[in-house]
Amino acid sequence: MSILPNYAAPARLSAVGNALVGQKLLLVGRMMCYDSTTGLILLCDKDDALLVDVTLCLDRSANIWVQDNFCSIQVVGHLEKCSKELIAPVLPPHLIKLPKMDTRFVLRAIRVIPTFDVEQSTWNKLADQIDPK
Repeated sequence: MSILPNYAAPARLSAVGNALVGQKLLLVGRMMCYDSTTGLILLCDKDDALLVDVTLCLDRSANIWVQDNFCSIQVVGHLEKCSKELIAPVLPPHLIKLPKMDTRFVLRAIRVIPTFDVEQSTWNKLADQIDPK
């Protein structure tokens, strides 16, 4: 772990769980859908998904990614576990297999960056090397 005060630990979506609650994380995935009422997006990687609250990240530059479902994004934020399940955004109807997720976990995003050239499998390998299971 870095001694930098703003360090965000790289992690893969499949690793999100109780052990990471309260930590500042750096995640990469595809934004499957966005709910403008709640400010939640659904961040996915293969069969895993996580709710991400992006209300603090919405500005003019958000137009690049917020209107583009399935775009690859990098998210920095703090992981929280709510006492009640949150309502997930409505998934696109053409999804054949719904991702698994625990809707009590939410990442409170402080930064969202479009990452059009990041390969998800490469990111997952990197995250595993930095924080081996």
